[in-house]
Amino acid sequence: VAQENAEVLAGIIIFLVLNPGNPVTYWGIPHCMDFKTGNISFGSPEQSLLAMALVQVARSYGFYAVGVNEGLSDSNLINDSQNGFENGISMINGIYAKADILAHQGICGQDSCGSILQLIVDNEFLSFLQRYYNFSNVDKDTIALDLIKKVGIGGNFLAEKHTLDHFKNEAYSPKLFNRDNWDTWHKKGRKTTKDKAIERYNEIIKLDPVNPIEESKMEEINKIINTAKKEL
Repeated sequence: VAQENAEVLAGIIIFLVLNPGNPVTYWGIPHCMDFKTGNISFGSPEQSLLAMALVQVARSYGFYAVGVNEGLSDSNLINDSQNGFENGISMINGIYAKADILAHQGICGQDSCGSILQLIVDNEFLSFLQRYYNFSNVDKDTIALDLIKKVGIGGNFLAEKHTLDHFKNEAYSPKLFNRDNWDTWHKKGRKTTKDKAIERYNEIIKLDPVNPIEESKMEEINKIINTAKKEL
């Protein structure tokens, strides 16, 4: 933490010397090594703890915006329990630490690739947590004491206008995660989270089709790539 903090501050100072008064973001991106393999570990508790510590250090300086790399996993799959556990726990830690930005969503494994499907699943994680930490507003309207008296014992609130006005803000509704019972889930094809992510991906790409890169621009890109390969 001490070493990374010194490196981050050095970069910020250089930037502010070149651009005095320009707003900056403190980014804490620590990484840990797995001692059995020598590989980097994204899903380890140590990496998450280091990120939380760096948020506290940044806050002590009074930085306006602080970003950390939370919500990551060492799993190479997007639909196994390890991915969900490590992603979810570290995302919660980032929110508990009061980080402004949780970065690097959409990454699979130890920075081995970026996955649009993982990004869609991570969006579901964050949507869940956004509601989890967005506590309900408590006032005369939301308590709705008069409505409770009106509906009374044995009645229900589903058809009341007050419910229709508030339920979308008060109840998180998942787009990917399953809430069907066993029989209904079977009838719908026993779809996994990954299956639903693929469906969502196909829906998204139809909304805003991306035009191919112009041939002349691709030629320039390939020249840059080839030059870089020769240098390496």
